[in-house]
Amino acid sequence: MTTPRVRQLTLAVLMLLTACSLAADASARKVVVVVANRIVLADLDDPSLPTISRMLREGSVALVSPNCSGSKSEESVILTAGAGSSCRGGDYVGQVYDADELVPGDRNAGDAYRARTGRRAPNGSAVFLGLVQALRESVSRPPAVVGALGESLRRVGKTTAAIGNADAPPDIVDRSAAVLAMDSTGRIDLGCMTLPGNSTYHESSGIANARPTFFSDTGRLQEMVLTSLARADFAVVNFGDTRRLDEYKIGLSDKAYAAHKRSVLESLDSMLRRILAAPEAKGATVVLVSFSPPLNGSWVKMTPMLVFPWKASGLLKSATTRTPGVIAASDFAPTVLGLMGVPPSAPMTGCAAATVASDTNMEVLREIDNRVTTNRSMLAPLAWVLAAVGGIAFTGSALVVGLSLKASPRLLVLLRTALVVCSSIGLAMLLAVLAPTGPLSYAVATAGFAALISCVAAGVGSALKARAAKSGVRAAPIVVAYGLTVAAILVDAAMGGTLCRFAGPSSYHISGFRYYGVGNEYAALLIFMGGLLVLFAGGGARSVLAPVLGTLTVLALGIGSVGANYGGTFAAAVTYSLICVAVYGKRFGFGHVAAAVAAGVALVGVFALLDWWIAGAAGSHAGRVAGMIQGLSGGAVPPTVSRKLLMNLRLTFGANAFRLYAIFTPLLVLWFWGVQRRVRETLSGDRVIMPGLRALWIGGAAAYLANDSGVVMLTLMMAMTVLILLYSVLEGRECRE
Repeated sequence: MTTPRVRQLTLAVLMLLTACSLAADASARKVVVVVANRIVLADLDDPSLPTISRMLREGSVALVSPNCSGSKSEESVILTAGAGSSCRGGDYVGQVYDADELVPGDRNAGDAYRARTGRRAPNGSAVFLGLVQALRESVSRPPAVVGALGESLRRVGKTTAAIGNADAPPDIVDRSAAVLAMDSTGRIDLGCMTLPGNSTYHESSGIANARPTFFSDTGRLQEMVLTSLARADFAVVNFGDTRRLDEYKIGLSDKAYAAHKRSVLESLDSMLRRILAAPEAKGATVVLVSFSPPLNGSWVKMTPMLVFPWKASGLLKSATTRTPGVIAASDFAPTVLGLMGVPPSAPMTGCAAATVASDTNMEVLREIDNRVTTNRSMLAPLAWVLAAVGGIAFTGSALVVGLSLKASPRLLVLLRTALVVCSSIGLAMLLAVLAPTGPLSYAVATAGFAALISCVAAGVGSALKARAAKSGVRAAPIVVAYGLTVAAILVDAAMGGTLCRFAGPSSYHISGFRYYGVGNEYAALLIFMGGLLVLFAGGGARSVLAPVLGTLTVLALGIGSVGANYGGTFAAAVTYSLICVAVYGKRFGFGHVAAAVAAGVALVGVFALLDWWIAGAAGSHAGRVAGMIQGLSGGAVPPTVSRKLLMNLRLTFGANAFRLYAIFTPLLVLWFWGVQRRVRETLSGDRVIMPGLRALWIGGAAAYLANDSGVVMLTLMMAMTVLILLYSVLEGRECRE
């Protein structure tokens, strides 16, 4: 019989052995990251690439969204990936050299590094000569820590290595992938970036068999990887041929480019196969990732990331995106650290990705990739088409109203029908997500749903109009269209937000500003369509709709797992607080406005803290910011506020904004010339609508100040308000005539 002391000793020994086993396992975890920039999912989706096909099928895969700061660039995305937080980078990000490599000025990189930073570069290491510039760029954007991935590994004794380059002689020196392995001082333990490679391109007549001389020696690259793995725990391999080929594409015929691209991808596949089979890489995890699509004038695609082997095959998903198959660039560092069992040494806004089991990896990724490309390619054309349609409908209506032009009943019906169609387009683009992907199908589906919703709104509106004397409903068809839109957004938010996430106006993934929940475009429709619905519903419906819609809207936008739009939450709280005061008290003053603003701030804080306490690192962006603010004593607040304000100012006074102003200038002139007076005459008998409209304008100002793209929300609020007011005046004029 064992005594309690013996049992305790046995348990202690078992716990010690388990801990040692786990520590040994953690120390044995190695990760090889192969960076092959300028490729997209379609390049890898090829059965003739057996190793990559196996990684796609049996590994964990995702598309990477470039959530860097500022405009999208390869350097900014890679710097963001290494920091685990949004960063801004420039050409200097490629200035990583072996310490003994000669750099401009006829001295080695180690000496240049010491002159710039005051630190010594160990023999055999690599150094980042652009460190000072990178640090200056990140100072105003806490909590970004440049090199946080390598710093976290260094602090637990892990060794890092950087192999290969993406130089495109004679003009381009690019070792930017190496910053993934550097620590916060810009050093990498092992540098092997000066591999053999020629600097000129000569096209041969035998294109299929000719290998351009600017390609690197992939056999040598593979040897250096395996040699480095004997000493390093984390190795970053810059497979630069994909980038080089893209740089030289302009000088190649289509036939030559296609042949050389096939050769490059086959070389990549072969290198991955040999690394996975090599004894030196036994037990290592291989990550194949691209941080930029081919250069074609704009960033219209996300890029692939493959992790193999993983505990289970499926789609990568992070708390940042909450979308299986999509992760952010800032999720890269915490994901790699998770693979190696290493905690981050500094706060990161990105989150470690986990796998969602799936047997249809490629089908899901193709669908997402197609939607992102469709949305980005159609975003500008759709915006200008809608602006033109709205400008014609609004300006035509304003001409008739403001100048008191004599119009036939047929023209009045035509103008009101155009306004009803305009009120239906937001919901139509939301429902068009249900159609197959592709620009044509999305455009056709949008037009079809707009026609259907307009017919429903007109039909139900006619029924309500017949009871208008009793119900007090104004502009009934517009009210119906607004009501349907609000209901659809609320239901979609409660069910996971798939429609809002993939609708054309949202275009979340590529922008990097939002990945889930209710974006600013549909948040504006939800808040202000709902507010106008309350005001124009009339009668006793207002006293019920105002608190009910206000509560549902604030909850839908404020709960992290539903809407996660905290700028929208603030705007909704301000708007509906004042609308409730207008409905019940018929007017409000400065004290009410101050109280509404205070309530909005308080609600945002409560929702963010609740999300942080409940979900922690898996919470929404505001929840994680709340946690950071606790740790930084509020240091993250002023930069966040100033960033939002500056972005709105740039959007307000940008070139595209002035083009939009030009379209609506006639409407604005007519509005102040005569429309405003007609509106007041039409609504003069209602003591709620005028103060309610002032509440909407204050709510629009709150949206402008509290959101990154608040100018978009304010513009949509103005459009929805003008639309229903014009319809009301036209409707009243028809009744008089």
